Amino acid sequence: MSFAPASSSSYVRGSTPAVAPIAGASSATASGVLNAMTDAQALATAQHEASASAAFVRRLAYNDAVTVADLVLALPRPYQFALDAAIRRIAELAEKRVSIRAAIRRAESADTDGKVLPHLTVKSVQLQPAREYEEAGRWLPIKARLDAAAAKHQADVKAINLEFLKDERAVYDTLLANEAVFNSLRGVAHQRKAELEESHKEPVFEYAHKTGTMDDVVWNKTPSGSSDTRIVDWETSRAVVYEGDNLISDLFFIAARAIAIVEQKDLVLRTKIEKKKEIEKKADTQMEDATRPGPSIQSTIDKAVDGKLRALSDQVKKASRPLGLGAKTKKAKTQKSKATGAGKASSSKATTPAKKSAAASSAKAAGKSKKSAASGKKDVKGKGKASN
Repeated sequence: MSFAPASSSSYVRGSTPAVAPIAGASSATASGVLNAMTDAQALATAQHEASASAAFVRRLAYNDAVTVADLVLALPRPYQFALDAAIRRIAELAEKRVSIRAAIRRAESADTDGKVLPHLTVKSVQLQPAREYEEAGRWLPIKARLDAAAAKHQADVKAINLEFLKDERAVYDTLLANEAVFNSLRGVAHQRKAELEESHKEPVFEYAHKTGTMDDVVWNKTPSGSSDTRIVDWETSRAVVYEGDNLISDLFFIAARAIAIVEQKDLVLRTKIEKKKEIEKKADTQMEDATRPGPSIQSTIDKAVDGKLRALSDQVKKASRPLGLGAKTKKAKTQKSKATGAGKASSSKATTPAKKSAAASSAKAAGKSKKSAASGKKDVKGKGKASN
């Protein structure tokens, strides 16, 4: 595969119509012109890429703004105060549209569930028929027609409310359209740019250069080797013009970010509400399971507590007995059992009077003998008289 040389007329005509007039020129002239055009195109491409990179960096800074106040601070300082009110107005419109969207979702959800929002509830007409009129059987058809009219009126109110909300949202959609938000910022930005250009003027200088040995001088714009300087004109600062042009090219992205900040906040809130509804739904399901027929949770708990309390009560009773009471009771039971056994072995259940008197006599004699022994002991110590 071969390419035509740069100096050929066919290559020049096929490349671009702008260079076609040089096709008839000499080869050296055509080559020089093409090289100059190539350098200009490369320079323009480099400038375009640099401008695109700068725009990307600026818009990335706008995108990093979390609040509207942060977005305003991301603007060039000379334009912050001027555009603050306009940007906040766009955010305010976006908040109103978000609120209307939420109202539409509530209305549609209530309509799907067959419910009526509190502020849309229509008060039905209450008629008081006489008892004789009811007994005549003519009240029920009238009541049915009245209920049907009230139901139709309620349905019409719900439909009109939903239509009203959607129509209101359409108005805000128009106010927040791409071209609308750009135009709402464009006028303020251009006015501020004109003010800055008027107040930021830079002098245009000319420089004097001597010619030969004479006192004559030539004025031009070459500062090198000049002997004098003068101001010949005033021009707008290129930095101010460049900054203003860049800002105007970013106005749509600034407005779009203001809207996105508001809608992102609403999205976070909606996500929280949806999660809360899911949790409530799960809780309702668990409560339904807990309230199914069968032993209730409370009765099960009561039974378990009663069993524990009964066992604890027995332990408290045992621990509250006096010390030694258990041993005495056991001994009394043993003696009682022995006495019962002895009574069963004996043929007679009671003691005769003779046996009782004999026992009394023997006990009396034993007492006298103990008394005599005691008196003998006293005489040994020398404290009493000896008995005959």
